[in-house]
Amino acid sequence: MTSTVVITPVTVDIHSPFTIRIFLDASVLEVFLEDATGCIANLGGRIYPSRTDSLQSRVHGEAFAGGDSWVMAGIWPD
Repeated sequence: MTSTVVITPVTVDIHSPFTIRIFLDASVLEVFLEDATGCIANLGGRIYPSRTDSLQSRVHGEAFAGGDSWVMAGIWPD
């Protein structure tokens, strides 16, 4: 197996609030960054947490103001 590291720097105005929305559905990860002007970044990719070379995912920043999380219902019957 080969491992891929993706680094995507995004610059935001530190004096203006912005929102990060992260969606994870099985192996699909999507990240949306939005400020008062609208969507400033849309990052997406496939992740495979069960693979032995899947080590980690990180977000770096200066401050964290809080957050919420939800478990979304599936669209397929059980």
